[in-house]
Amino acid sequence: MIATPAPSCTVKDACDDYLAWFRDNRKSVEATEATVNAHILPAFLNRTVASLTGEDIKLWLDKLAWSRARKRTRKGKAQMHKTQPENLTDEQRDETKRARRATANRIMAVLKAILNKAFEDGKARDDSEWRRVRPFPKVDVPRIRFLTEDEAVRLANACSAEFRPLFRAALLTGARYGELVRMSVGNFNSETRQLFVAPSKSGKSRYIPLNAGGVALLKTLTTGRASDAPLFVRSDDEAWGKNHQQRPLSEACKRATITPPLRFHEARH
Repeated sequence: MIATPAPSCTVKDACDDYLAWFRDNRKSVEATEATVNAHILPAFLNRTVASLTGEDIKLWLDKLAWSRARKRTRKGKAQMHKTQPENLTDEQRDETKRARRATANRIMAVLKAILNKAFEDGKARDDSEWRRVRPFPKVDVPRIRFLTEDEAVRLANACSAEFRPLFRAALLTGARYGELVRMSVGNFNSETRQLFVAPSKSGKSRYIPLNAGGVALLKTLTTGRASDAPLFVRSDDEAWGKNHQQRPLSEACKRATITPPLRFHEARH
């Protein structure tokens, strides 16, 4: 006789089970855990998996899409949110709307993964309710933004002294923020004029060929330093952490009059 799944499995139970599995089988558990704590548990903490309806999840998804983006906030403080700049063009409003919907889709994908695992583990009798909630369509491909050469120079010059090497490295290598801040001095090979990128988002390692500007920058950052020393550090010799790039880049954009403000990832373009 097959045991009937208990209807008492809560969303929190399902989240705990999923995160425990995630730690053993996937990378970037910190980002997934942050999504769970910021967006899923506050909405469904006291609910059982069996009680969730498609309407509940759709209302939650819609709320995510029109809510203002969260702002980096000190631990223990009330969560702050970004303010939308005034006098946006229609194109900028459309892009803001697309970006919020794309973010909402990514958050819902985490929720569905959690609920699917609960169903697969026999802790939910049916998965039809959340399967019928569809993500927002046609929102995953943003319009690619490119800086002009003049904007790139102006923005790099407007960066603070501690942030400028990191931002210039992003412009000259196309590497992601997470890739750059995890690098050590030994990742740079001056003889081959290449920068080694360890496996990260794609799961594959790669070598980035450098032009004369990239070689000159990295020679300045690496000369006389131990190969296992962090390639990029802050002015207090501490490592750059998650989201530490956001404030200095935002301030540099204001000084350089880059509108709308550039996101670090766009430096890759």
